[in-house]
Amino acid sequence: MKIFDAQFILEKPLTWLDNRTTRLEPVKIIKRIQLRDYAPEFGSAYLEVWVNPTADLLEKWQAYIMELAKAQIPADLPESAQSPEDIPELARTIRDLYDRSLQVYSVLLSQGRKKTRVSVEDLRQLIDRMNDTDPRFWGWVKRQIAELISEHRLGSRAAFKNFTGKDRKNYV
Repeated sequence: MKIFDAQFILEKPLTWLDNRTTRLEPVKIIKRIQLRDYAPEFGSAYLEVWVNPTADLLEKWQAYIMELAKAQIPADLPESAQSPEDIPELARTIRDLYDRSLQVYSVLLSQGRKKTRVSVEDLRQLIDRMNDTDPRFWGWVKRQIAELISEHRLGSRAAFKNFTGKDRKNYV
């Protein structure tokens, strides 16, 4: 009894590759963040996240994170300054970084079905409304976005756990 045909192994895979790879196009992979995972009161509400964004978008996202880390309150802060808003240059930098971050998050949250897309202004309003009653919400959403993208790029939930030392499902 033959287990395999050597001619098939040599000819068929090459034919299959020639016919299929020329038509293969990248697709946007969209995954859901179930908001009930944050709080059961959200019910069936969810956000759709693009988990395989372009390298260019990921670079913009990384640049924003790095610049935000650099935008620190100076050690020689004037005594009259109570917040970053009291230091105009720092306030402008933080507002610019915040606006740029919302643009990236809006793109990541707007690649799914049309009814789930989120504009920058919609996102800004959502964050403002939620910050008034639940300031942890937006931070949680950002972590979920980062974790879904990382999981996708690393290949599995187990890879995420190995990379971070945490189980994504229980990581808040």
